[in-house]
Amino acid sequence: MFLVVGWLSSASTLIVSSPAVAASFPGDFDADDDVDGKDLAIFANNSSLMDVTPFAADFGKIGTGPVVTGTTYYASNSGNDDHDGLSPATAWRTVGHVNGQSYLPGDAVFFKRGDTWRETLNISSSGTAEAYITFGAYGMGARPRILGSEQVPSWMAESGYTHVWRSGNTLNPPMSPGYGSHPASIFLGEMDGSVSWGRMQGIHDYNTCGTGFSSLNQDRDWCWENNHIYVYADQNPSQKYTFVEVPQRDAAVRMATIPPQEYIAIDGLEMMYTIKAGYDDGWPMDYEVKGLDIKNCHIGYVGVRGADSAMGLQIWHSDMLVQNNRIHDSGRRNVSYNVYADSGRQHPNLVFENVVFDNNTLYHGYHTTGFDISNGAGFNDTFRNFVFKNNNIIHGTIARSNYLCRNVLISGSGTQVTGMDHNLYFQDDPTQRLIEEFMVSGPIGLSLQSSEEILLRAL
Repeated sequence: MFLVVGWLSSASTLIVSSPAVAASFPGDFDADDDVDGKDLAIFANNSSLMDVTPFAADFGKIGTGPVVTGTTYYASNSGNDDHDGLSPATAWRTVGHVNGQSYLPGDAVFFKRGDTWRETLNISSSGTAEAYITFGAYGMGARPRILGSEQVPSWMAESGYTHVWRSGNTLNPPMSPGYGSHPASIFLGEMDGSVSWGRMQGIHDYNTCGTGFSSLNQDRDWCWENNHIYVYADQNPSQKYTFVEVPQRDAAVRMATIPPQEYIAIDGLEMMYTIKAGYDDGWPMDYEVKGLDIKNCHIGYVGVRGADSAMGLQIWHSDMLVQNNRIHDSGRRNVSYNVYADSGRQHPNLVFENVVFDNNTLYHGYHTTGFDISNGAGFNDTFRNFVFKNNNIIHGTIARSNYLCRNVLISGSGTQVTGMDHNLYFQDDPTQRLIEEFMVSGPIGLSLQSSEEILLRAL
């Protein structure tokens, strides 16, 4: 049973939920989506996970797709980098080859649906306000996958040890090579279709094996040693799990330089199993840049829970649209629009503006499940015209050791939110007392005219 706690702003309705309560909401629920392989379960008693997709949240209902005014290039797993890339029949093969090309405003690169690349897409060309450069998808089927991980294809029992298995391939430690102590977990595909995080010994270093593999004691324990991953399992992990993904790269998609490129559209890609970010705008956040659309993407399984840097989206463009995405299981923030005041900053008084978050579904964050918006203290930055609408933010039952987790965090002086409308916040574990559904701190400009913000909490 669930309780609709109420409108978070000006509406006057307070509803105690029942199976019929869905009729009380000003929009349609969409049962096509799922969370971790579990189907929609609206207001089911004692549900441990709920997927409520509100207000026309079908990814196909909003957004018109990329507009290409220049040259279109194609990439597929069956392509050839010696081809011209100008048709599906003459597609390129590798992301590395895509990275090596220069693009003009209005150009597009489309990756074949159903294909997988284990490389990082580095965006090195800029479009214009009138003609974005697009990275998207073509064909039928699942989104093209750009993964930050390598998969373990086979396992060998470690001689002399019980339940210890060694990866059949060599791997680097799942830790960022360029940013110090930022490790990642491994990710294990369960037989029921869900994905589990490997158990971490700490959040600032990769797991070490210890003398005689003393760190491997139970299922999902893992470690790295001598270029191999080791796991504890009571049978061959190839029979126990459908896959084991080991993050090897910081991001799936990232800007190639600082300051980052401008007027870029990323549409319909899957970005998973990375060390630091699904998509990364880069660091330091020390410039005013414009023009970024991220739409219709699936982003998840980033870093390690509780990490300093593990974001689904690490973004700081102005004139930005984030729309129709599913973002989940990020070790720190699902969406991070944080402009840090750190050693990399040189330029004060920057303006970050005109940002819209529309119709996204976010769940299983750690520090922040939804949107984390914060400017750098001491640099007098201005954040203005941020709009949040039609988003669905869900807290699943995740053990956080009383780690403070928020649905939305907006902080810093001068941050101006000009619209917050028709968002749904759901908390399915009432025992997580330190989880805050909505938090605003600092002298914030907040305008919520005609807003209908719904908060659900499990009874």
